[in-house]
Amino acid sequence: MPPSESSENPAMTTIESPRPLFVPEVRKNEPLSDEELGNLLAAIGNNEAKAITLIAMGKGVIYDRYDLDSEMIRTQGDTLGWRQSRGVPFNYCANSLENIGLVAKSVSDSNLETWGYIKTDYGEEQGDALAGLLLDFSLRHPEVSLYDIFGSTSSGGKDREIEASLGLTGFKNRSPLACLKLIWELATTNELRVIDLGNNHGKPNQEPQEYLSRLKECGLIHYEFTAEHQPYAQYQLALNSPLETPGYKTRQPLMTKDVYELLKRDPNKIWMLEDLRVAYFAKKKAENPDFDRNNTSTKNRLSRVLSNLERAVYVYRPGGRRYERTTVWVDEEHKLLFIDLLTLIDQFQNQDSDTLRKGRMLAVSFSPRQIGTLMAKAKEHSPQANKFFREETEKHILSFLNDHSKSTTREVRKSIIDYQKRNVSTGNIRAILRKLKSGGKIKETLEKGINKWSLASEQDN
Repeated sequence: MPPSESSENPAMTTIESPRPLFVPEVRKNEPLSDEELGNLLAAIGNNEAKAITLIAMGKGVIYDRYDLDSEMIRTQGDTLGWRQSRGVPFNYCANSLENIGLVAKSVSDSNLETWGYIKTDYGEEQGDALAGLLLDFSLRHPEVSLYDIFGSTSSGGKDREIEASLGLTGFKNRSPLACLKLIWELATTNELRVIDLGNNHGKPNQEPQEYLSRLKECGLIHYEFTAEHQPYAQYQLALNSPLETPGYKTRQPLMTKDVYELLKRDPNKIWMLEDLRVAYFAKKKAENPDFDRNNTSTKNRLSRVLSNLERAVYVYRPGGRRYERTTVWVDEEHKLLFIDLLTLIDQFQNQDSDTLRKGRMLAVSFSPRQIGTLMAKAKEHSPQANKFFREETEKHILSFLNDHSKSTTREVRKSIIDYQKRNVSTGNIRAILRKLKSGGKIKETLEKGINKWSLASEQDN
């Protein structure tokens, strides 16, 4: 796909003996470590547009900001799936590709006045192979994007050095690698408790919410609650609770004291959150007839107080936490999708020669129409780029829920697709629904493990 000569685009500089500021040495045919694989997935694996940026760069060509922008347009031909802002592909090089050695800064004159990025040997050998494999996977599964699976690459972790096939390089434990491990567990197990997934990922008693929520929103996994007939928020006074009265060193000492007194009146009673809220209002009203119960934040404050009491071992949850009673599973169709992805990544990580050869051949064989389709998908699933008729979509959702109360996200999405005559990802619909919910315009209820949406009543507002 990329040109081998610069005559088609005179602005680019092609050099037979480039003088990059840094080109790593490549050692081939050794299996990649998990950390090195994680770096590659974070660089080009979570975004079709980033992978296309790498394979669009021709061998021995130095690309400045304008060259790379023009090349990304040229590769899409007449099927322009995404006309990115000028500088975005160049920023991919600066922020993702250069960091792990897929590209390097290079100069095209002795005065160092003209510089850009050039693809390294590592970029050609490893980067192109993985990019070709993943883009082919994305074409074969048009209903899902790489971002849906791997998510954002942002990380608050500390950077550390690792030994990679190109030598020492930096590494952060980013989302794509963690999500890959989670997908492997989902694809090889019929059913898992969410708490077990958290334990397996080194986060005891924590739900890997970020990954699971994204996969659920995209329809790739399903949640089930093992005790659907019982509200999950159950509280009871702990059997061996401390003797001293709690609350004086908390942010809400008065409410903490009142809630603790309610629990202590009947130590054997199991309380639901709503029951506690009603009892709390009754207690405060009895103490002060002028007490205002129309405080919309009281329920949230009660939840925080109960959580603090639980951490201080005054309260425990006899029914367990929500994630302790939640199972996650994958249907057969999406299990096959996960296995397809895991297989090609495993073969790549083990440096299977046929797989690497196939990936590099794919990288140079995509047609402009296929590239345009992939770029359109990247735009559609990008949280930054996808700003599609948001106000109009919000109005349509409110109108739809006015006539169809307790609709699922899938039903809302179908109504928008039918109305706008265009594909809209589930993740984008969920983002708009969350915005409307935070604005008090709609409400979310949970029925047998399924989230349903309705207009918020005037009382709710």
